[in-house]
Amino acid sequence: MNAEEKKSLIRRYYQEVWSEGNLAFVDRHMTEDYANIDPATPGTRLEGRAAFKELVKALRAAFQEMSMTIDGQYADGDAVITEWTSHAVHRGSLNGLPPTGKAGSTTGITVSRFRGEKICQDHAIWDLFGLMQRLGVIPS
Repeated sequence: MNAEEKKSLIRRYYQEVWSEGNLAFVDRHMTEDYANIDPATPGTRLEGRAAFKELVKALRAAFQEMSMTIDGQYADGDAVITEWTSHAVHRGSLNGLPPTGKAGSTTGITVSRFRGEKICQDHAIWDLFGLMQRLGVIPS
């Protein structure tokens, strides 16, 4: 897989998994031992496709009408770095946080690593604090 093919697959990943909720993508395009590293996620590191799919379901249930926009992408070897913006409406509870009903957006950067033609790891850093402020959960 060349750099452009990897970037294209990551763009599809954001569209299909996060914007559309297509979890079959995970089984087709992520390794069985896929790891998701995210300091904003309880546990910080999720191991395996099943754990990741549960995370996606929980986040999409809490943050509905989710859409992801790719703001920039860079590829180097087995890594694709993606700058993204997520927009959603907070309509479900998550980790004890009751729904606010407010729309919000957040930005982040994810480094996705490939093993062969599959994604084996994502390491995400995103603006959880800013999102919580925009939702009115914490003071500005």
